[in-house]
Amino acid sequence: MEQGGNAASSDLQQRSFEAREGEGNSLTRIIQGLHKGRLGTMDIKWVIDVAAISMIFLTSSGIYLSVKLLAVQRKSRKKRALKVSEGQ
Repeated sequence: MEQGGNAASSDLQQRSFEAREGEGNSLTRIIQGLHKGRLGTMDIKWVIDVAAISMIFLTSSGIYLSVKLLAVQRKSRKKRALKVSEGQ
């Protein structure tokens, strides 16, 4: 009996969520649609995939360039510190 009660409760919660899904302001509906790969009635799953891959690429290349720049700055500081200590 307990398992049947839990299943019925779970089913009721799912139906309640689906009913509320259509409610809310337009921004909420737009965000929910984007998470599902829709914008209005258009299927934009491929656009979201391309955007995600682009963000991953931009993040990776930005980290690479930052590490490279920090290494150059570190070498420059060491050279300046060495020149200052030799001059004294």
